[in-house]
Amino acid sequence: MQGRLFAVQMLLLALTQLCGCAADQPAKTILNVALFGYIPDDYVVEANLKKKFERINPTCQVTFTSIDPYHDQDSGGLPSLQHFKEFDVVETDLCRLDDLVQTGLDTLPSDWAWYPRIVDCVGGAKRVVGSDQKTITLPHWICENFSISWAQQNTSTRDGNKSFALGDFWGTTGLGELYANALMDCYGAVEAEKQLRELAKSKTTILDSKAESALKTLVARLPSHCRDHLPFYHDHSEWYGSRFGARHDAVLVGYSESLFYTELEMDLLNGDSKPTHLTSADITIRPLTIGAGNGTPSWVDGFVIPKGKLASKKELIESFLVFMKSADAYACFETPEPSFAAANLLPAYADFYDAENTKREEPLLSEFRDRFDATFPVLHSEIWKGMKAAGKIIEKDLQN
Repeated sequence: MQGRLFAVQMLLLALTQLCGCAADQPAKTILNVALFGYIPDDYVVEANLKKKFERINPTCQVTFTSIDPYHDQDSGGLPSLQHFKEFDVVETDLCRLDDLVQTGLDTLPSDWAWYPRIVDCVGGAKRVVGSDQKTITLPHWICENFSISWAQQNTSTRDGNKSFALGDFWGTTGLGELYANALMDCYGAVEAEKQLRELAKSKTTILDSKAESALKTLVARLPSHCRDHLPFYHDHSEWYGSRFGARHDAVLVGYSESLFYTELEMDLLNGDSKPTHLTSADITIRPLTIGAGNGTPSWVDGFVIPKGKLASKKELIESFLVFMKSADAYACFETPEPSFAAANLLPAYADFYDAENTKREEPLLSEFRDRFDATFPVLHSEIWKGMKAAGKIIEKDLQN
Protein backbone atom coordinates (compact mmCIF):
# COMPACT_ATOMS: atom_id res chain seq x y z
CA MET A 1 0.00 0.00 0.00
CA GLN A 2 2.80 2.41 0.95
CA GLY A 3 4.64 1.53 -2.27
CA ARG A 4 1.56 2.35 -4.34
CA LEU A 5 1.10 5.65 -2.45
CA PHE A 6 4.75 6.51 -3.06
CA ALA A 7 4.36 5.78 -6.75
CA VAL A 8 1.32 8.07 -6.95
CA GLN A 9 3.20 10.84 -5.12
CA MET A 10 6.14 10.56 -7.50
CA LEU A 11 3.78 10.68 -10.49
CA LEU A 12 2.12 13.81 -9.14
CA LEU A 13 5.54 15.38 -8.54
CA ALA A 14 6.63 14.58 -12.08
CA LEU A 15 3.44 16.06 -13.51
CA THR A 16 3.89 19.18 -11.36
CA GLN A 17 7.47 19.63 -12.60
CA LEU A 18 6.37 19.04 -16.18
CA CYS A 19 3.63 21.63 -15.90
CA GLY A 20 6.05 24.00 -14.26
CA CYS A 21 8.53 23.64 -17.10
CA ALA A 22 5.79 24.24 -19.63
CA ALA A 23 4.60 27.28 -17.72
CA ASP A 24 8.11 28.70 -17.67
CA GLN A 25 8.32 28.66 -21.47
CA PRO A 26 7.35 32.02 -22.97
CA ALA A 27 4.33 32.08 -25.22
CA LYS A 28 5.19 32.36 -28.90
CA THR A 29 4.50 35.63 -30.70
CA ILE A 30 2.12 35.23 -33.60
CA LEU A 31 3.04 36.86 -36.91
CA ASN A 32 0.25 36.87 -39.49
CA VAL A 33 1.55 37.37 -43.02
CA ALA A 34 -0.45 37.70 -46.23
CA LEU A 35 1.43 36.58 -49.34
CA PHE A 36 0.53 37.45 -52.91
CA GLY A 37 -1.32 34.31 -54.00
CA TYR A 38 -0.03 34.27 -57.58
CA ILE A 39 2.88 31.90 -56.97
CA PRO A 40 3.19 28.30 -58.13
CA ASP A 41 2.30 25.80 -55.39
CA ASP A 42 2.05 28.41 -52.70
CA TYR A 43 1.27 25.88 -49.96
CA VAL A 44 4.69 24.25 -50.43
CA VAL A 45 6.45 27.61 -50.56
CA GLU A 46 4.70 28.77 -47.38
CA ALA A 47 5.60 25.58 -45.50
CA ASN A 48 9.28 25.99 -46.42
CA LEU A 49 9.28 29.68 -45.50
CA LYS A 50 7.65 28.91 -42.16
CA LYS A 51 10.20 26.23 -41.31
CA LYS A 52 13.18 28.44 -42.18
CA PHE A 53 11.91 31.59 -40.47
CA GLU A 54 10.86 29.87 -37.24
CA ARG A 55 14.26 28.18 -37.10
CA ILE A 56 15.96 31.60 -36.80
CA ASN A 57 13.09 33.00 -34.70
CA PRO A 58 12.14 30.15 -32.33
CA THR A 59 9.86 32.36 -30.22
CA CYS A 60 7.70 33.19 -33.26
CA GLN A 61 4.85 31.34 -34.86
CA VAL A 62 4.31 32.65 -38.38
CA THR A 63 1.09 32.02 -40.28
CA PHE A 64 0.86 32.57 -44.04
CA THR A 65 -2.33 33.30 -45.96
CA SER A 66 -2.55 33.69 -49.73
CA ILE A 67 -4.58 36.71 -50.86
CA ASP A 68 -5.57 38.29 -54.15
CA PRO A 69 -4.54 41.96 -53.96
CA TYR A 70 -6.68 42.87 -56.97
CA HIS A 71 -10.03 42.24 -55.28
CA ASP A 72 -11.78 45.16 -53.60
CA GLN A 73 -14.56 43.06 -52.14
CA ASP A 74 -15.69 39.49 -51.75
CA SER A 75 -18.29 37.42 -49.94
CA GLY A 76 -16.52 37.70 -46.61
CA GLY A 77 -13.54 35.37 -46.89
CA LEU A 78 -9.87 36.19 -46.35
CA PRO A 79 -8.74 36.23 -50.00
CA SER A 80 -9.82 39.86 -50.35
CA LEU A 81 -7.60 42.86 -49.84
CA GLN A 82 -10.27 44.51 -47.74
CA HIS A 83 -9.14 42.27 -44.87
CA PHE A 84 -5.50 43.35 -45.00
CA LYS A 85 -5.65 44.99 -41.56
CA GLU A 86 -6.01 41.53 -40.04
CA PHE A 87 -2.36 40.87 -40.95
CA ASP A 88 0.93 42.15 -39.56
CA VAL A 89 2.64 42.18 -42.96
CA VAL A 90 1.00 42.14 -46.40
CA GLU A 91 2.57 41.42 -49.77
CA THR A 92 0.70 43.22 -52.51
CA ASP A 93 0.99 44.38 -56.07
CA LEU A 94 2.08 47.99 -55.74
CA CYS A 95 -0.55 49.10 -58.25
CA ARG A 96 -2.80 48.99 -55.15
CA LEU A 97 -0.45 51.11 -53.07
CA ASP A 98 -2.39 54.34 -53.56
CA ASP A 99 -5.55 52.68 -52.27
CA LEU A 100 -3.74 51.16 -49.29
CA VAL A 101 -2.13 54.48 -48.31
CA GLN A 102 -5.61 55.97 -48.02
CA THR A 103 -6.71 53.06 -45.82
CA GLY A 104 -3.67 53.31 -43.54
CA LEU A 105 -0.10 52.02 -43.62
CA ASP A 106 2.80 52.25 -41.19
CA THR A 107 5.94 54.01 -42.43
CA LEU A 108 9.05 51.83 -42.44
CA PRO A 109 11.49 53.10 -39.77
CA SER A 110 14.41 55.24 -40.95
CA ASP A 111 16.81 53.37 -38.61
CA TRP A 112 16.52 50.15 -40.61
CA ALA A 113 20.05 50.29 -41.99
CA TRP A 114 19.53 47.05 -43.94
CA TYR A 115 16.89 48.66 -46.13
CA PRO A 116 17.88 48.12 -49.81
CA ARG A 117 19.68 50.83 -51.72
CA ILE A 118 18.86 51.63 -55.35
CA VAL A 119 21.88 49.67 -56.59
CA ASP A 120 20.56 46.54 -54.87
CA CYS A 121 17.42 46.45 -56.99
CA VAL A 122 16.59 45.37 -60.50
CA GLY A 123 14.53 47.02 -63.19
CA GLY A 124 11.23 48.54 -62.09
CA ALA A 125 12.09 48.09 -58.42
CA LYS A 126 14.60 50.95 -58.76
CA ARG A 127 11.75 53.37 -59.29
CA VAL A 128 10.08 52.20 -56.07
CA VAL A 129 13.15 52.40 -53.88
CA GLY A 130 14.23 55.66 -55.47
CA SER A 131 10.95 57.42 -54.69
CA ASP A 132 9.02 58.52 -51.60
CA GLN A 133 7.31 55.14 -51.61
CA LYS A 134 10.46 53.61 -50.15
CA THR A 135 9.28 54.69 -46.70
CA ILE A 136 6.29 52.35 -46.81
CA THR A 137 7.30 49.56 -49.20
CA LEU A 138 9.86 46.79 -49.32
CA PRO A 139 10.16 45.56 -52.95
CA HIS A 140 9.99 41.80 -53.35
CA TRP A 141 9.22 40.75 -56.95
CA ILE A 142 9.34 42.40 -60.35
CA CYS A 143 7.77 41.24 -63.61
CA GLU A 144 6.94 42.35 -67.10
CA ASN A 145 5.68 40.93 -70.37
CA PHE A 146 8.25 38.94 -72.30
CA SER A 147 8.20 37.48 -75.77
CA ILE A 148 9.68 34.00 -75.37
CA SER A 149 10.61 31.83 -78.32
CA TRP A 150 12.22 28.46 -78.80
CA ALA A 151 15.75 29.32 -79.86
CA GLN A 152 15.73 26.80 -82.70
CA GLN A 153 12.62 28.36 -84.22
CA ASN A 154 13.52 32.02 -83.80
CA THR A 155 15.99 32.85 -86.55
CA SER A 156 14.87 36.43 -87.15
CA THR A 157 14.69 39.51 -84.93
CA ARG A 158 10.95 39.78 -85.43
CA ASP A 159 8.26 37.17 -84.83
CA GLY A 160 6.75 37.67 -88.27
CA ASN A 161 3.53 35.76 -88.77
CA LYS A 162 4.20 33.10 -86.14
CA SER A 163 1.27 32.33 -83.89
CA PHE A 164 1.27 33.31 -80.23
CA ALA A 165 0.35 31.52 -77.04
CA LEU A 166 -0.70 34.43 -74.86
CA GLY A 167 -0.16 32.77 -71.52
CA ASP A 168 -2.80 33.69 -68.97
CA PHE A 169 -3.18 37.20 -70.34
CA TRP A 170 -6.76 36.70 -71.37
CA GLY A 171 -9.55 38.46 -69.48
CA THR A 172 -9.95 42.16 -68.74
CA THR A 173 -6.73 42.72 -66.78
CA GLY A 174 -4.61 40.79 -69.26
CA LEU A 175 -6.07 42.44 -72.34
CA GLY A 176 -5.79 45.81 -70.61
CA GLU A 177 -2.14 45.21 -69.92
CA LEU A 178 -1.53 44.34 -73.56
CA TYR A 179 -3.40 47.52 -74.53
CA ALA A 180 -1.11 49.50 -72.21
CA ASN A 181 1.82 47.84 -73.94
CA ALA A 182 0.47 48.92 -77.34
CA LEU A 183 -0.07 52.47 -76.05
CA MET A 184 3.52 52.72 -74.89
CA ASP A 185 4.83 51.26 -78.11
CA CYS A 186 2.86 53.87 -80.06
CA TYR A 187 3.36 56.95 -77.89
CA GLY A 188 5.94 56.26 -75.18
CA ALA A 189 5.54 55.66 -71.44
CA VAL A 190 4.56 59.20 -70.34
CA GLU A 191 1.69 59.51 -72.80
CA ALA A 192 0.57 55.91 -72.15
CA GLU A 193 0.31 56.53 -68.40
CA LYS A 194 -1.58 59.76 -69.06
CA GLN A 195 -4.13 58.06 -71.30
CA LEU A 196 -4.67 55.21 -68.82
CA ARG A 197 -5.21 57.64 -65.93
CA GLU A 198 -7.79 59.52 -67.97
CA LEU A 199 -9.52 56.28 -68.93
CA ALA A 200 -9.73 55.27 -65.25
CA LYS A 201 -11.39 58.55 -64.29
CA SER A 202 -13.80 58.89 -67.22
CA LYS A 203 -16.72 56.76 -68.32
CA THR A 204 -15.68 56.81 -71.97
CA THR A 205 -15.68 53.64 -74.03
CA ILE A 206 -13.43 55.09 -76.73
CA LEU A 207 -9.92 53.68 -76.92
CA ASP A 208 -6.97 54.97 -78.89
CA SER A 209 -7.49 53.58 -82.38
CA LYS A 210 -3.80 53.11 -83.14
CA ALA A 211 -3.11 51.11 -79.97
CA GLU A 212 -6.35 49.14 -80.28
CA SER A 213 -5.50 48.19 -83.84
CA ALA A 214 -2.02 47.05 -82.81
CA LEU A 215 -3.48 44.84 -80.07
CA LYS A 216 -6.04 43.27 -82.39
CA THR A 217 -3.26 42.50 -84.84
CA LEU A 218 -1.54 40.58 -82.07
CA VAL A 219 -4.76 38.76 -81.15
CA ALA A 220 -5.24 37.81 -84.80
CA ARG A 221 -2.02 35.80 -84.50
CA LEU A 222 -3.46 33.55 -81.83
CA PRO A 223 -3.98 29.93 -82.86
CA SER A 224 -7.37 29.59 -84.57
CA HIS A 225 -8.75 27.49 -81.71
CA CYS A 226 -8.22 30.42 -79.35
CA ARG A 227 -9.60 33.05 -81.70
CA ASP A 228 -12.75 31.04 -82.27
CA HIS A 229 -13.28 30.03 -78.62
CA LEU A 230 -12.18 32.96 -76.47
CA PRO A 231 -13.97 31.78 -73.28
CA PHE A 232 -12.19 28.43 -73.53
CA TYR A 233 -8.83 30.17 -73.75
CA HIS A 234 -9.60 32.24 -70.68
CA ASP A 235 -11.01 29.37 -68.60
CA HIS A 236 -8.26 26.90 -69.47
CA SER A 237 -5.14 28.95 -68.96
CA GLU A 238 -3.01 25.83 -68.47
CA TRP A 239 -3.63 25.04 -72.13
CA TYR A 240 -1.06 27.57 -73.33
CA GLY A 241 1.72 25.79 -71.45
CA SER A 242 1.07 22.50 -73.21
CA ARG A 243 0.85 24.22 -76.59
CA PHE A 244 4.16 25.98 -76.16
CA GLY A 245 5.77 23.09 -74.33
CA ALA A 246 4.97 20.74 -77.18
CA ARG A 247 6.40 23.35 -79.60
CA HIS A 248 3.09 23.75 -81.41
CA ASP A 249 3.45 27.52 -81.11
CA ALA A 250 6.64 29.43 -81.72
CA VAL A 251 6.12 32.34 -79.33
CA LEU A 252 4.91 32.56 -75.72
CA VAL A 253 3.82 35.96 -74.39
CA GLY A 254 3.83 36.09 -70.63
CA TYR A 255 5.72 36.76 -67.42
CA SER A 256 8.89 34.89 -66.62
CA GLU A 257 7.00 32.49 -64.35
CA SER A 258 4.93 31.35 -67.35
CA LEU A 259 7.83 29.03 -68.14
CA PHE A 260 7.20 27.21 -64.86
CA TYR A 261 4.03 25.74 -66.32
CA THR A 262 5.67 25.20 -69.69
CA GLU A 263 8.41 23.12 -68.10
CA LEU A 264 5.81 21.12 -66.19
CA GLU A 265 3.98 20.36 -69.41
CA MET A 266 7.24 19.31 -71.06
CA ASP A 267 8.01 17.01 -68.14
CA LEU A 268 4.56 15.44 -68.33
CA LEU A 269 4.76 14.99 -72.09
CA ASN A 270 8.20 13.42 -71.89
CA GLY A 271 7.43 11.28 -68.86
CA ASP A 272 10.34 12.83 -66.96
CA SER A 273 10.56 12.10 -63.24
CA LYS A 274 12.80 15.11 -62.58
CA PRO A 275 12.23 18.76 -63.49
CA THR A 276 13.60 20.17 -66.72
CA HIS A 277 15.90 23.18 -66.53
CA LEU A 278 15.57 25.37 -69.58
CA THR A 279 18.70 27.37 -70.42
CA SER A 280 19.50 30.35 -72.60
CA ALA A 281 20.50 27.87 -75.32
CA ASP A 282 16.88 26.65 -75.42
CA ILE A 283 15.00 29.92 -75.16
CA THR A 284 15.22 33.39 -76.69
CA ILE A 285 13.85 36.13 -74.40
CA ARG A 286 13.07 39.77 -75.09
CA PRO A 287 10.61 42.40 -73.80
CA LEU A 288 7.26 42.24 -75.55
CA THR A 289 6.75 44.89 -78.21
CA ILE A 290 3.51 45.13 -80.17
CA GLY A 291 4.39 48.16 -82.28
CA ALA A 292 7.52 50.28 -82.51
CA GLY A 293 8.99 48.93 -79.29
CA ASN A 294 9.42 51.78 -76.82
CA GLY A 295 9.24 49.65 -73.69
CA THR A 296 7.15 47.18 -71.73
CA PRO A 297 4.88 47.67 -68.69
CA SER A 298 6.44 46.18 -65.57
CA TRP A 299 4.91 45.33 -62.21
CA VAL A 300 6.40 45.44 -58.73
CA ASP A 301 5.22 43.50 -55.68
CA GLY A 302 6.25 44.59 -52.21
CA PHE A 303 5.60 44.22 -48.49
CA VAL A 304 3.59 46.81 -46.57
CA ILE A 305 2.59 47.04 -42.91
CA PRO A 306 -0.97 47.98 -41.89
CA LYS A 307 -1.24 50.99 -39.59
CA GLY A 308 -0.62 50.18 -35.92
CA LYS A 309 0.99 46.77 -36.45
CA LEU A 310 4.61 47.93 -36.28
CA ALA A 311 4.58 49.35 -32.75
CA SER A 312 4.14 46.07 -30.91
CA LYS A 313 6.13 43.80 -33.24
CA LYS A 314 8.83 46.03 -34.70
CA GLU A 315 11.79 43.69 -34.10
CA LEU A 316 9.91 40.63 -35.32
CA ILE A 317 8.59 42.37 -38.45
CA GLU A 318 12.05 43.71 -39.20
CA SER A 319 13.48 40.22 -38.85
CA PHE A 320 10.83 38.86 -41.20
CA LEU A 321 11.42 41.50 -43.88
CA VAL A 322 15.19 41.01 -43.71
CA PHE A 323 14.60 37.27 -44.06
CA MET A 324 12.24 37.66 -47.05
CA LYS A 325 14.85 39.53 -49.08
CA SER A 326 17.54 36.96 -48.31
CA ALA A 327 18.78 34.28 -50.69
CA ASP A 328 17.60 31.67 -48.20
CA ALA A 329 13.98 32.86 -48.47
CA TYR A 330 14.05 33.37 -52.22
CA ALA A 331 15.32 29.81 -52.57
CA CYS A 332 11.94 28.59 -51.26
CA PHE A 333 10.36 29.97 -54.42
CA GLU A 334 12.92 28.56 -56.84
CA THR A 335 11.89 24.94 -56.73
CA PRO A 336 8.56 24.61 -54.88
CA GLU A 337 8.71 20.81 -54.93
CA PRO A 338 11.53 18.38 -55.80
CA SER A 339 9.59 17.05 -58.79
CA PHE A 340 8.54 20.45 -60.10
CA ALA A 341 10.33 22.79 -62.48
CA ALA A 342 11.82 26.13 -61.45
CA ALA A 343 9.39 28.95 -60.69
CA ASN A 344 11.20 31.65 -62.76
CA LEU A 345 9.87 34.47 -60.56
CA LEU A 346 12.08 37.58 -60.71
CA PRO A 347 13.49 38.73 -57.33
CA ALA A 348 13.81 42.49 -56.83
CA TYR A 349 17.48 42.37 -55.81
CA ALA A 350 20.36 42.13 -58.24
CA ASP A 351 22.78 40.15 -56.09
CA PHE A 352 20.39 37.18 -55.93
CA TYR A 353 20.80 36.51 -59.65
CA ASP A 354 24.53 35.91 -59.27
CA ALA A 355 24.24 33.47 -56.36
CA GLU A 356 25.52 29.96 -57.04
CA ASN A 357 22.23 28.39 -55.97
CA THR A 358 20.35 30.57 -58.46
CA LYS A 359 22.68 29.70 -61.31
CA ARG A 360 22.20 26.03 -60.52
CA GLU A 361 18.44 25.99 -59.89
CA GLU A 362 17.25 28.73 -62.25
CA PRO A 363 19.79 29.35 -65.01
CA LEU A 364 17.32 31.47 -66.99
CA LEU A 365 16.87 34.16 -64.32
CA SER A 366 19.96 36.14 -65.31
CA GLU A 367 18.68 36.09 -68.90
CA PHE A 368 15.39 37.64 -67.79
CA ARG A 369 17.26 40.21 -65.69
CA ASP A 370 19.38 41.25 -68.66
CA ARG A 371 16.29 41.63 -70.86
CA PHE A 372 14.22 43.48 -68.29
CA ASP A 373 12.93 46.93 -69.31
CA ALA A 374 11.97 49.35 -66.52
CA THR A 375 10.45 51.95 -68.84
CA PHE A 376 6.94 51.67 -67.45
CA PRO A 377 6.54 50.39 -63.86
CA VAL A 378 2.86 50.03 -62.94
CA LEU A 379 2.84 51.53 -59.46
CA HIS A 380 -0.39 53.50 -59.34
CA SER A 381 -3.99 52.40 -58.86
CA GLU A 382 -5.27 54.71 -61.59
CA ILE A 383 -3.03 53.13 -64.21
CA TRP A 384 -4.17 49.65 -63.22
CA LYS A 385 -7.83 50.71 -63.21
CA GLY A 386 -7.33 52.28 -66.64
CA MET A 387 -5.98 48.96 -67.88
CA LYS A 388 -9.02 47.11 -66.52
CA ALA A 389 -11.38 49.61 -68.15
CA ALA A 390 -9.64 49.17 -71.49
CA GLY A 391 -9.63 45.40 -71.12
CA LYS A 392 -13.40 45.28 -70.57
CA ILE A 393 -14.01 47.22 -73.77
CA ILE A 394 -11.62 45.08 -75.81
CA GLU A 395 -12.92 41.78 -74.42
CA LYS A 396 -16.52 42.70 -75.20
CA ASP A 397 -15.57 43.82 -78.69
CA LEU A 398 -13.62 40.64 -79.41
CA GLN A 399 -16.44 38.41 -78.16
CA ASN A 400 -18.88 40.21 -80.43
